[in-house]
Amino acid sequence: MPSELMSDSGVLNSILQYIATNYPPNITCDCVIVGSSIASPLVAIDLATEHSVVLVLQGTVPYEVKYSYQDAVGVAVFRREAIEILKEHGLVEEYSSGDILVMDLYTLMIKAVARCLERKVKLLLPANFRDVLYTRELRNYVVQGVVVEIGNFTTCIRSRAIVDTTENALVVETALRSVPYLEVPTPDGTVIGLRGYWVEEASRAMIANTRKVLPGIVVCGLAANAVFGSPKPVFDMTSVVLSARKAAQLVRNELRKQ
Repeated sequence: MPSELMSDSGVLNSILQYIATNYPPNITCDCVIVGSSIASPLVAIDLATEHSVVLVLQGTVPYEVKYSYQDAVGVAVFRREAIEILKEHGLVEEYSSGDILVMDLYTLMIKAVARCLERKVKLLLPANFRDVLYTRELRNYVVQGVVVEIGNFTTCIRSRAIVDTTENALVVETALRSVPYLEVPTPDGTVIGLRGYWVEEASRAMIANTRKVLPGIVVCGLAANAVFGSPKPVFDMTSVVLSARKAAQLVRNELRKQ
């Protein structure tokens, strides 16, 4: 096995990287989205009109439920900008009006996943993310996809872009452990983690934090705030919807450059 595939994450990781890189992949797409966030299917719906998309979900219970009204009740509010996007995707009734929409997150997640299937998004559920794949071209790292586990089966998803919507930026964390010299744009180059609860700051920061942080990887929703050490959202999930819209546009721009 080539020595450049060895990394601090251990021999198993290196074997998975080598197999996935050197043997025909099981799935190929333009973008893979990893994480069971409300943002995940929203990014997929946006991208699927132009690109092939794979959605890797650990379950249909969105992370945001724990930050909604009275924890596991799963009720959240969405403001006008988010309502318009949800209408555009056919996830709320066209006649919904007003500046505030109160909605059950479980229902929204299932509707959004169903819309993904209508848009021909490939869905892996339940699946566990295992690793990020990169190749070295001259002095640059180029993303090649991810390795995921479905039951006892491990498979490679080849993709040109990745969106990390996990609760704690798991995809980014794994890439930083696996690939030498990669850093995110934080003071020490690492993921800081979610910090406390603050509705206004969490919302403002989430949209600003939604960006490309590593070669081929865009962070969105909770993952975006986790990377930069911003607060967790509470009850108001408008920023999650807006973050998903921004992430989809960033991926489109990234794919057009390639």
